[in-house]
Amino acid sequence: MNSIVLKSEESEFYDDLPAGTTASIIETPPGMWVPTYLVSNDPSNDNENVVVGPGEDVTVLIVNQLQGAGTGIFEVPTSVPPTLPVKRNDDSIDAEGVLTTVAIPTPRFITGFWGDK
Repeated sequence: MNSIVLKSEESEFYDDLPAGTTASIIETPPGMWVPTYLVSNDPSNDNENVVVGPGEDVTVLIVNQLQGAGTGIFEVPTSVPPTLPVKRNDDSIDAEGVLTTVAIPTPRFITGFWGDK
């Protein structure tokens, strides 16, 4: 079995492979990126056992998705009137996995909605 290891933005092209050629195609993305494999001739998208059939063109598309990045969850006050803390902290994780704690200031205005049902 042939093993093909790719990094981000890399590609490989092979022409005239004999039928029955088997390959394992793996990408090692940086940080918190997670690869998803789409194999044109295999509905299960098995990237570790790609087999080329007679006269077949096979394409393996690798899509990377950022996992775990973003901000945390905010709690919405349910008390009436709302009591808000002086500040809240929120953690943010960037694409390289670096954690940053951010202080969120107390809002300057508290608004409400009036209306009929």
